[in-house]
Amino acid sequence: MKPLILIDEAEIDVSEAYNFYLPRREGLADRFLVAVRETLLRVQENPRAFPREHQSVQRARILGFPHTVYFREDPERIAVLAVFHGRRHPSVWKVRR
Repeated sequence: MKPLILIDEAEIDVSEAYNFYLPRREGLADRFLVAVRETLLRVQENPRAFPREHQSVQRARILGFPHTVYFREDPERIAVLAVFHGRRHPSVWKVRR
């Protein structure tokens, strides 16, 4: 299995989403983090199972939440570029490539 890293902006995406869910409902923010971790593990275990979104960038839906993980696989690692809400404009993560 290749190492998986989150670029700084992707870590900020996760933190912002967590903070959004925190006051909404008890335990929702923690469930979001679990879902993110599960998605990242699925990506790490089988990155080629996910569709291409744009050129070399692939996407993996986070089950149970309206967010998507955008990542790029190269020979040495998997780099997570963004963890975005589905209504966010894709041009924001595209500049991270």
